[in-house]
Amino acid sequence: MKKYPHQNQPIKKFTHASSAKMHRKVYSSADRVMDSVPYPPTHRLTIKDIFGTSEKPNLSLLLRHLEAEGRLELDAALTIMIRARELTAREPNLIEIGTPVTIVGDIHGQFFDMLKMFEKGGDVASNRYLFLGDYVDRGQFSVEVVLYLWAIKISYPDTFFLLRGNHECRNLTVYFT
Repeated sequence: MKKYPHQNQPIKKFTHASSAKMHRKVYSSADRVMDSVPYPPTHRLTIKDIFGTSEKPNLSLLLRHLEAEGRLELDAALTIMIRARELTAREPNLIEIGTPVTIVGDIHGQFFDMLKMFEKGGDVASNRYLFLGDYVDRGQFSVEVVLYLWAIKISYPDTFFLLRGNHECRNLTVYFT
């Protein structure tokens, strides 16, 4: 210990930073910090994977793939978008929805929060849903949110409804992302 001339007591040297450095493991960019967390799938889903020979998408396959942070081939994503656009373009501007209905708003790219809402609201096959918009921006999974919602719309066009929120307009989308 070092003693200073103006003090009678010795001063201990603080070594927290140096002891933390000794106990901290150094990882390379190739290491997995959490070995229990699986890698995202490397296979991108194709149109054939998602639709097979059906007009409706395989929702359970798509959900599992998106939950694992998997990606889609561009033409598969475009197919979902085009089919959903065709369905929603045929809907009237004013829709009447019977009750009971589960109303959901402001997902903002929070894919996993949206899945929790489905857990609370019930299975899309046996429940009516109305989404109020604001599917994108802020969260990291905006694309996954809209692709999954549009896939559900394709599968259940008469009981699953998607309104456009202010974040689905060009000005706000350009501003946020």
